Amino acid sequence: MPSFGIEPERLENLLKNLGIQDEKIIVVVKGIFDINNRMIEAHVDRMINEALDRRLK
Repeated sequence: MPSFGIEPERLENLLKNLGIQDEKIIVVVKGIFDINNRMIEAHVDRMINEALDRRLK
């Protein structure tokens, strides 16, 4: 399954380029993005499964 968000390394580099150096902030932001990505992937999986179920009926 493709990733729908930004990779953790790119996100960390982006934050550091913006001047955010605090590791605690970086960890929290990366965690938020990870949760969001998982929610998006779960939603897409659900949509695909529903479409396949409709097609099989």
